[in-house]
Amino acid sequence: DEAQAVENARALSGAKARDLPRMTGLYGAFGYGSRGLVWAALGAELIASQLEGEPWPLERELADAVDPARFLIRALRARQVNAAD
Repeated sequence: DEAQAVENARALSGAKARDLPRMTGLYGAFGYGSRGLVWAALGAELIASQLEGEPWPLERELADAVDPARFLIRALRARQVNAAD
C-alpha cells in the first residue's frame, strides 16, 4: 500500500520488499520489462502458490528481486516519494 508506505518512508527506506505493507487480496505480476516472456510464468506460479498456501517455487531473495514493490523501495531510497510529516 503506497499511501501507508509513504507515511513510514523514513523507516522503510532501508527495508526489503517483503517488509512493505500490503493490501489484502491484491496480487500482480508486472514490471518485468524485456524479461516478461521468461518471468511471467514464474510470476504466475509464485502468485498461485501464495493463494493456495503452498511452498514458493523459488528462493525468497529471488522473489524479492521480482516483487513489484521493488519500485517503491527504490523510490523511497532515492527520496522520490515524500514522507508525510
